[in-house]
Amino acid sequence: MDSPRSEMIPNNSLRHHLGQKRSIKIIEVDKGGSKRAIRLLQAFFSAISGMLADRALLEGLGVGDANSSATYAVLLNVIKDVASRFCTIGFAQRFGLRIESECKKYRFMADFFNDTAFFLVLASPRVSGVGKAFLLASAEGLRAMCGVAGSASKAALSSHFALQNNMAELNAKEASQETAVGLIGLLAGTIVVKLVEDRTAVFCLMVALVLGHLYVNCLGVRCVSLRVLNRQRASLVFAHWLRRGEALTPAQVSAQESILSWSPYVSNSRGQWKGIVHFAKDYSDFMESGHDFFIYEEEYCKISTRRLPHQDTLHAKILINVGAQPVEVIRAWFMAMEIIWGDKGEDGKEAWESQTRANQLFLYKDGALITHLQDAGWDLDTSAMEPGNALRVQICYPVEEDGKKKSNFQSFWEGVGEQGGRCPSFWEESFSALYYDSRCM
Repeated sequence: MDSPRSEMIPNNSLRHHLGQKRSIKIIEVDKGGSKRAIRLLQAFFSAISGMLADRALLEGLGVGDANSSATYAVLLNVIKDVASRFCTIGFAQRFGLRIESECKKYRFMADFFNDTAFFLVLASPRVSGVGKAFLLASAEGLRAMCGVAGSASKAALSSHFALQNNMAELNAKEASQETAVGLIGLLAGTIVVKLVEDRTAVFCLMVALVLGHLYVNCLGVRCVSLRVLNRQRASLVFAHWLRRGEALTPAQVSAQESILSWSPYVSNSRGQWKGIVHFAKDYSDFMESGHDFFIYEEEYCKISTRRLPHQDTLHAKILINVGAQPVEVIRAWFMAMEIIWGDKGEDGKEAWESQTRANQLFLYKDGALITHLQDAGWDLDTSAMEPGNALRVQICYPVEEDGKKKSNFQSFWEGVGEQGGRCPSFWEESFSALYYDSRCM
């Protein structure tokens, strides 16, 4: 039985809205035509920009220059190829697991990388020697990153549109459309390349094409209303629920979310930016020291809260248990947000006296919240909450003869301290523990 709600949670947190019947009207807008038009414009701009960059690339390789040699051109190609392979491997290793949860951001970044590469290639004929090799290698590296980010984010977005498991059909249609528009772009680019040869004019034209390409890309990304919650969308949804007791639809969240930048800062009930929420990277990150340190426990997660010295910001770190379902990962994020929502302390003097604080949080547990989110169109069976590797832990306690645990969760973590894996030897007589990272399984 839940304990009475603490007064630290504001009275205007809309408890009186819970349990009331609500009718949520979902209006579906057919944006298929506009999305297709945006994609076709992107392909058209990219085709012309690519032809201008290709001409500059040929000039950089020495085409038309009697002083240039075939060996020099081959060496430049080798350098470009090496840079491309290293960037492909490095970018995939560093960001590959993040693209799924932030596919809109990386879809835009892919075109940004590609357009930046155009400018580097355009500048290559003006330099020689090492400078030319550096520019061409950098451009090839950016194109490689564009390939990784573009293909991965495109796959993630395609799965969003393939509601009838017809991803192959959608990809085939999109490829045929882009091929047709690319052909028109090549014809237009041939005329442009023939008519525009002055370097200043080429540069100005390239700027106009790139800006148009990025603007159209931004419009296209913002048109997409993803039904899967990531950290940013979950924060927008739950913050609105805390304030008004209403569930935002995917289209409403899409209009509010930022594409390029987002910070996990969370405000309290007074509108003050009081906390930061993160998923713990590992055990030591979860147990990072600070004052006012407390741990809250649910059957599917643990949350540590702390304040950094001389700061009034509450840091919440989430650790997900083995076997947690996607909806429970989302609830864990909501729980951390509500902890910060109830933090009303002045100058960091909020009283966090015991673990019973976790039992005083109600909104993230409310079944009506999940029901309203599903009615609003959110897919809670799929989670994109955790960027990178998903960390899972399991804590095992020994049981005494009477069937009781020898130690509770909080004393376990205090005993382990900064060590992962088994407990220190002086704790093994009291209890043993298993801590593992599912990424290694």
